[in-house]
Amino acid sequence: MPSIIYRGDKSEWAYVLPPIQYPDGSWRVKLGGSRVDRYNNEEQIDKYRTPGTRSLPTHEHVVEWFRSAGNSKDFDEMKEMLQAMLPGIQPVKVTSDACATCKTSSGRPYIGQLCDGLFVAVGGCGLAAKSSDEIGR
Repeated sequence: MPSIIYRGDKSEWAYVLPPIQYPDGSWRVKLGGSRVDRYNNEEQIDKYRTPGTRSLPTHEHVVEWFRSAGNSKDFDEMKEMLQAMLPGIQPVKVTSDACATCKTSSGRPYIGQLCDGLFVAVGGCGLAAKSSDEIGR
C-alpha cells in the first residue's frame, strides 16, 4: 500500500501511511488529518497553519495536549475518513494520540549550520508526518 495524501472536499484532508511493524510486533496504519468546517473563529486556519490545527502557545498547553489522547471529534472524523478512503477496511483496534508540529512564520523550515559540525533543522510545518517513521530510521 502506498502513502496516501487525501483531500476530500474543501474542508477535509488526511494522510495515511502503509502498515508499519512496530517493535512490539504489532502492525499499524498511521492516519492524520482534519475536517475544518466545524472549527470556530479562534481556530480558523491562516496561511501558515494546516487546516484543523490549533495553536499551543505555552508550555502548559503543550503538556496538557500531549497528556490527552487528542480530540475525540478528530478521532471520530479520522475513522470516517479512513472508511471513505479504504472502503471495507475492518481494523482490529483503533487508537488515538495527540501530535504536534512546529511552524515557522514563513511556512518553510529553518535549516542551517550553527558552527563546525553542528546543524539545526526546525519548523517542519506539518509536512513530514507521513514520512516521519522512515525519516527516523
